[in-house]
Formats: sequence, structure tokens, C-alpha cells
Amino acid sequence: MKSKEAQTKTGLTRKAIEYYEAQGLLNPSRDENGYRNYSDQDVLRLSQISGYRKLGLNLSEITDVLLSNNKKETISNIVREKEIRNRMEEKRLRLLSQVASGNSFEEIEDDLISLESQESIYNRISKKFPGYIGQMFFVNYAPFLQGRLETTDQLDAFNQLIRFLDQMEDLPFTEEEMRTIQEASESITIENMESIVESKLQAVQDAEKWMEENHDIIQRYQEFKNSEDYQSMSIVKLFEKMKQFLQESDYYEVVNPLLRKMSPSYDKYYQQLSQSNEYFMKNLDK
Repeated sequence: MKSKEAQTKTGLTRKAIEYYEAQGLLNPSRDENGYRNYSDQDVLRLSQISGYRKLGLNLSEITDVLLSNNKKETISNIVREKEIRNRMEEKRLRLLSQVASGNSFEEIEDDLISLESQESIYNRISKKFPGYIGQMFFVNYAPFLQGRLETTDQLDAFNQLIRFLDQMEDLPFTEEEMRTIQEASESITIENMESIVESKLQAVQDAEKWMEENHDIIQRYQEFKNSEDYQSMSIVKLFEKMKQFLQESDYYEVVNPLLRKMSPSYDKYYQQLSQSNEYFMKNLDK
């Protein structure tokens, strides 16, 4: 079909269609006079592009979806990414509202610095640990990044953390290994992640109570963890590989102390976590 008919069917302008073609998202054939001839498949792709644009996806995200072998996994990853970004934008909007209400920039400066630090940390983590892995890392840290960076020690720790993440090697996973992780996480939402983090926080705050309430679940999990089925799972092997990478990169040896300096709430959590882990190890087989 000619360009005019493709425009009618998709609701896109000729300029928009030619732009998407220039970006390599479709490649219509041409007739003997050099005019574009759009197939039904081209029109379907254009309609998909239009739909994704209306849903707020940028061109890079649309390209990722269209070229993906698993669109559900790719879209799920984009949704999680946007949820994290949107929550930061909501905080920025609240600060802007405070300015509109008469607050000075000096009055919101500490909160703005806190927000910028969260964004900087997430940008680095999501770059070093793409997709679900980086998102899960950040969601784990997020409850402890809400406070202000008020002291010189806190700001120094933040700057050291940024430098460490910038200099850190990329995760040594192949495309196939990353795809395995993404496929395993395609149904996981930010709400799921936050629920996991909340459960972890509750367990740390009262290890004895948590173990009593979840005794049967813990026992079944330990049995499964020791089984051949568990050991042979590809996703388990990949997380063991990541664990080794983090150890070799001194990730926890560097990041945890810096986060403790940055965040009093993380420092308190870390101490509780150490005590809880000790309690778990002593009582796990009881």
C-alpha cells in the first residue's frame, strides 16, 4: 500500500513514518518509480510504534521492545524502570510545590541534594547491573536513602561511593545469561520487590519472632536448597557467579561501610542484620 493509505490506517503523519524508517524500525519496499510500498507487516509495526509512543515509551525503549525475542520481559523491565524514575519525579514535584508555596531554594536544598544523590546512585547501579538486578539492588537500598546528606562525612562517603561504582567493572554475564535472568524476573513488579524488602526488614528487626512465624517455610526452603534440583537450576548458578563477582570486586567491603556513613538508618539496619544472621545460623536447624 502507498504512504497515504499507511497514514490513514496508523494515524501517523508521513513525516513520522519516514522518521521511524530512518531509525531502522521498518524497511518498506519500493516500486519501479521509487515510491514506498508498505506491507501489512509494516503497518502493524507502525501501529505498535504509535501505541508504545502513546504509552510514553521513547524511541530507544520502543526499539528494544520491537527487537526483543521476549517482549513481555522487555516491557516488564521498562515498567519497573519507569516506576523507579517516576517515584523520584514525584519527590521532585513535591519540592517544586514547596517552592510554589513560598519556600526558598535554601529551605529545600538538603532534600534536593538527597534526591539527586538517589538518582546518581541509581544511575550507576542500573548501568553496572542492567535490568532486574540493578533494580533489585536499588529497591533494597531505597529505604535507607531517604535521609539528608548533612555532614561532611556523609558527603565524602557519597562521593566515594559514586567513584567506586564508576570505576567498577561491568557484570561479566553473556547476553544469554542476562536473558535468562530477565526471563526469570519478567513477572516481578516493583511492588513485589518492595514486599520482599519489607519482609527482610521485619525479619531483621525481630529474628526470633520471624523464625517462629515462618518455621515451616524456612524448613521447606532449606530442604529444597540442598536438593539436586535446586543446585542444577541455571538461575542459581548465575546468582552464584554474580556473588563471586561481587566478592572479587570488593563490592560489599566498600559499599556497605560507605552506606553506613551516609545513612544512619542503614548503619542501624546493618548492625541488626549482623545480629540476626548470627541468630539465624544458631537456630536454623532447630
